Amino acid sequence: FLTSLDSLLKGDILPNRKIVYGDGIKEQLYFNSLGSEIKTITPRVRLSFSVTAKKNGDMQTYWKIFGGTAGWEIIEKMDLEHWTSFVKEKAKNLLNASLPPSGEFDVIVDPELAGVFIHEALGHAAEGDAVKNGESIFEDKLGEKIAVEELTVVDDPTLEGKFGSYLYDDEGVKSKRVEIIKNGVLNEYLLDREAAAFFNLEPNGHGRAQNYNYQPLVRMSNTYIEPRGWKFEEMLEEVKNGLYLIGDKGGQVDIANGTFMFGAKEGYIIENGELTKPIRDVALSGKILEVLKNIMAIGRDLKIEFPGYCGKGQWVSVDDGGPHILTRALVGGLL
Repeated sequence: FLTSLDSLLKGDILPNRKIVYGDGIKEQLYFNSLGSEIKTITPRVRLSFSVTAKKNGDMQTYWKIFGGTAGWEIIEKMDLEHWTSFVKEKAKNLLNASLPPSGEFDVIVDPELAGVFIHEALGHAAEGDAVKNGESIFEDKLGEKIAVEELTVVDDPTLEGKFGSYLYDDEGVKSKRVEIIKNGVLNEYLLDREAAAFFNLEPNGHGRAQNYNYQPLVRMSNTYIEPRGWKFEEMLEEVKNGLYLIGDKGGQVDIANGTFMFGAKEGYIIENGELTKPIRDVALSGKILEVLKNIMAIGRDLKIEFPGYCGKGQWVSVDDGGPHILTRALVGGLL
């Protein structure tokens, strides 16, 4: 399989290729003094591949990741010829892209970048242990309106087949769908047993550990923005001078001060409602609460298909996503 995949990734001006495949079956037995006896068996599969294009000393890399809580059938359903061609063309196209403008713009972000923003900038800030310890901008804000009314943000470990899904957390609490933000209002924190006791609330199934060598901490699962009614083409028509940013290229966030910076894989200039010049090495930044209040449109095209591992002193499987989002934020070059 890997040899065939590598052959599909080969091509002109593509000197480097990387494939990472992993699968496993996690079997857990849980007992506690409350009388719980829980056995779970969870299969997971994850595949990523990337190519690097090179021309006149310039090198650009593009990648794609697949995965879920399932078995080999995830790979069997993939159209590998399509996705390998997609990644190769994206890498080559980046060689001809320009550097981005700098300043504050109307920005459309795609489902992948929207999901990363919600996970990193909002999800971590909603983790009950961070709030309890005074390390989150959401401290003492439960019940307050912090975003536009159209925004609802969910963390849901009960979703079937997603990479962050599970039946019970690692404290024996049944997994539960949590609406972190509901119609613009900070509605609920993510809680393990300890954080729940501190806030005098019920735990909501978000105490997770990498394995039995680690203490459970408050963690996310599948975090996403609920879709609304906008079509992508309608969003474009709203933007006279802005940017369309695609994909996640890493970044950083300070949930105590409420600031963030994320890189995008690629982007386009938007002029009078049309996509024009391609751009690369672009970063989106700003203040979390300002960007949430600046949202002008939320799309209907929900995607939760960006599997990864979230680190917090230990690693757990997560997924995130959303529809396309139109907001206003700072944009600049990515070093």
